[in-house]
Amino acid sequence: MKTTWNLNDIRLYENESLPVSGTIDLEEGLLNKTKRIINAEDTHYEGYFFFEPELQEYQLSLTAKTRLVLPSTRSLEPVDYLQELSIFEIYLEKDNTQALEMYEDNELVLILETDSIDISQVLLENIVLSLPSQILTDQEKSDKNLPKGEHWQVMTENQYQESKTKYKQENSPFNQLKALFDEENTDDA
Repeated sequence: MKTTWNLNDIRLYENESLPVSGTIDLEEGLLNKTKRIINAEDTHYEGYFFFEPELQEYQLSLTAKTRLVLPSTRSLEPVDYLQELSIFEIYLEKDNTQALEMYEDNELVLILETDSIDISQVLLENIVLSLPSQILTDQEKSDKNLPKGEHWQVMTENQYQESKTKYKQENSPFNQLKALFDEENTDDA
């Protein structure tokens, strides 16, 4: 199956889309790229290339789906994770960098170092970049009791904010003054 497309082949489809689809085994590449993946099934993708002759830009639009096994961020237990991606990238040839001025600052435009685009590399990079920062087993999601030990405990972000607010209130100099006034009021009674 073809995953590397020569720019000349894409240019032949000027102003029309060149459909691409397939299933590819990216497990070895993913395991080499990051230690956050335990296992990866084949990745299915479909989409198209488009060459825009006025701007001399190559566009790649893909949707991809793969099933990964990731370690739980809490217990390191393996967790099945279905990853679905929507990818849209714009490419310029390295001798066309003056065209970068045409794009907004928030648009990602990639400069090609070779005369081809490798879909497997695009998928590898986007899968790794899209890994969730938190992944939990079903039991961990439903369990409200977070791990704790002597002098430490895991907190949710909300619990942390509540604890921080409570600590500020308890250690506030105004809180100490309030206690002083409360004592004076009880002495007067």
